Amino acid sequence: MHVCLIDDDPRLLETLQRGFHDLNHTCEVFSSPEEGLARLTGTDVEEPDVLLLDVMMPRVSGWEILERIRATGRKTPALYLTARQEVEDRVHGLELGADDYVIKPFAFTELMARIRAVLRRHGYQEAIEIGPLIIHRNRPKVECAGRQVEVSPREHAFLELLASHPGETFSRTDLLQKLWDLHFDPGTNIVEVLVARLRRKLGTGGSGIIETVIRQGYRISLPEEPTE
Repeated sequence: MHVCLIDDDPRLLETLQRGFHDLNHTCEVFSSPEEGLARLTGTDVEEPDVLLLDVMMPRVSGWEILERIRATGRKTPALYLTARQEVEDRVHGLELGADDYVIKPFAFTELMARIRAVLRRHGYQEAIEIGPLIIHRNRPKVECAGRQVEVSPREHAFLELLASHPGETFSRTDLLQKLWDLHFDPGTNIVEVLVARLRRKLGTGGSGIIETVIRQGYRISLPEEPTE
């Protein structure tokens, strides 16, 4: 799951980002509402699975952010995280296009339950199935050809990333940024080592499912359509 969080409370950002990472989810955080808004209304950007917004922030409120996002036609599931408890505020947020309204302080387990409920209403897949491969999105569980495969959180993130974009090729640079948060080439073969290890774990049942695209990167090999 890919979460985008905009809140001007640095302690909350750190706590929630750590919680999402512990569950193997990607979490982008923005303490600046302007930067978050620019990220979410930009062109040719990857849309997150869910958006978490504070309401009262300096210069740009969470209400204005969601209103401007919805004006672009984007329907990203969104939840407000706020200490404002007035019924009028909750109604206003929902009328702007929010899917839920979570009152601070809250337990992380409650937030996750609310996020999952919202995503289910939007048709979010709990698992991705491609050929013999099943990747569970809310926990690091992978099955291949009917057997469970033990994978690390980063291996799971690699498979989920590629399986969420079937047929799309991810370069080495893409993978370093998305999986290791490295915006430079460390001069090592960590990507190649991860791919080789995953291929061994998937075994013959997953033979060829991680495809190398020469001089471009890696992608999930789509199963061939049956012929008449």
